[in-house]
Amino acid sequence: MNPVERFVAEMQPLLQGGDGAHGAIHRCATAEEAGRDILALAEELSMKRLVVAARRELDAVAAILTEEGSKQGLRIDRDRMPATKGTGLDDTFRDAADYAAFDAGVGGADVLVAESATIGLVAGAHEARALSLLPPVHIVVAPVSRMVERIHDALARLIPSPPGEHDPGIENAGEGSPTITFITGPSRTADIEKILVLPAHGPSHLYVWLVDRL
Repeated sequence: MNPVERFVAEMQPLLQGGDGAHGAIHRCATAEEAGRDILALAEELSMKRLVVAARRELDAVAAILTEEGSKQGLRIDRDRMPATKGTGLDDTFRDAADYAAFDAGVGGADVLVAESATIGLVAGAHEARALSLLPPVHIVVAPVSRMVERIHDALARLIPSPPGEHDPGIENAGEGSPTITFITGPSRTADIEKILVLPAHGPSHLYVWLVDRL
């Protein structure tokens, strides 16, 4: 089983709750294909307003959603890059309450971990932390090239190397950022009498598109 297949296999059970499926995982060839799939999902779930992260790699997805979404009454808001890269823990692109008003947040991933079906995000100039935390539905569109086997492989990519130890083959995606977020399935808890409840402190549904060419 290759890493992508393992990621898919590990994620499937995480999307199941006592009341049914709380998301889905897909593989597609292009960003445009992912955008049209998201449009279909928005129509199925009667979504009216989505916010798309400021990641440039999501430009094609945002274009599809904007151009074709208006036909089904879908409003697309696009986060914009802030003027300077923030470093505070409260750094967001708009007020946090604004993100809670969206039906879904469409973001990316800085790394994907096969062994646990985990999505790794760094706080930075391309995606607000609130986008993956406050809307009730979290949608991830990420290239399969960001897949790694284990969590320590992910940390090697996200945490800057000490001076003099930088490996030019590893992208330090988290350089300059104080926050790394790891997401493994929809928000859930079983703290009370070991009864699984979704959501707990975040989105109740997670949809992931793994894209061959993004």
